[in-house]
Amino acid sequence: MVSSKLILEKNLFWDFPLTDPYKAVSFDQLHWYHSGLFGHHLWGELKSHIRLKNMPRWRNLYHFETGALKDTFNDGSHYNDLSKVVVFASYNAFSPKETPRAYALLKLIRKFTECNMYSSLEVHTERTLVQYENAIRQFGHLLEQFTDSEGNSKNWDFVKAHLHVHAI
Repeated sequence: MVSSKLILEKNLFWDFPLTDPYKAVSFDQLHWYHSGLFGHHLWGELKSHIRLKNMPRWRNLYHFETGALKDTFNDGSHYNDLSKVVVFASYNAFSPKETPRAYALLKLIRKFTECNMYSSLEVHTERTLVQYENAIRQFGHLLEQFTDSEGNSKNWDFVKAHLHVHAI
């Protein structure tokens, strides 16, 4: 039962006095967005549907000669570059009627890209903070739609799918 995570495992940090491991976690774009939520979760769901080799080269973005479909990256910046082009590389591969699950994923990734853009701003105004908060809320709604769609076998209840709520 422990190997299948049916039994709660005690975290070592829970025994330290005056500590809360959940409050110790902070948002950082590279690990939580680029190589986290996108690189290890959204990308895995999408990569069988897109045509990256056909994408034109964009200045300051890595060009994926092999199409990146069989590649994994140790560098989160490659996942960041992927997240910027996958919507354009796959927009004509999905339709709401023929491939509703893939279409829901494409909408989710598009909203992720918007959240990623807001998180990369070094200076925020009241307006951009409100827009970022709205984008995160919409991402959560789209994630619910995607996880409720037929064919979902992944458990999307993990910290990296939630932590960006606290980035603001």
